[in-house]
Amino acid sequence: MKRPAALLLLAPLLLAACTTRQPGPDVSGWGDPFTLGAQDALEDFGHTAGMEGRLDKSLFAALRVEQLAEAAQTDPLWQTGRISTLQPQLLMARRQMRQAAGIAEAAPPRPVQAGLYRALRVAQAGDMAQAQAALSGPAFPLGGAATLQRLQHLPRLPLVDQAAARTALIAGSPGPSSNSGLPF
Repeated sequence: MKRPAALLLLAPLLLAACTTRQPGPDVSGWGDPFTLGAQDALEDFGHTAGMEGRLDKSLFAALRVEQLAEAAQTDPLWQTGRISTLQPQLLMARRQMRQAAGIAEAAPPRPVQAGLYRALRVAQAGDMAQAQAALSGPAFPLGGAATLQRLQHLPRLPLVDQAAARTALIAGSPGPSSNSGLPF
């Protein structure tokens, strides 16, 4: 009788070992720019020609490109596998976006991201004076008004569009050891 009782106690452990692994907690968010923006890259910044006259969309696109390019350079998750192949494309996209918007090419990513984020928030609230103020300092050598004007009339940026398509493609295809749909 002791043996069947012991087997009954082990049954849940044996069954648990046979089940498929469930995804862990949702860790997306500002701390993980890849999962935050990669899957929605096409929607966020994949059609720059369609952003004409849409300042909020252009600000968000510039912010997203900055976040993903920084992640490609600094996040250890981006240093292996298919994700690592995105780095050159995202860096070229960031360079093209910065040139179009009048953002200093050599500016560190964090001040650029902070300025774009603040400008986006206040522009959405209708405060264009604060949006201009958010885009001041060395990262924005043309000043806030000119930077907003350039973003308001963003031309088609083919390198940005291509980086968005490739990022979304890789983010949407499961990697060999993933059950989350992401390639890591």
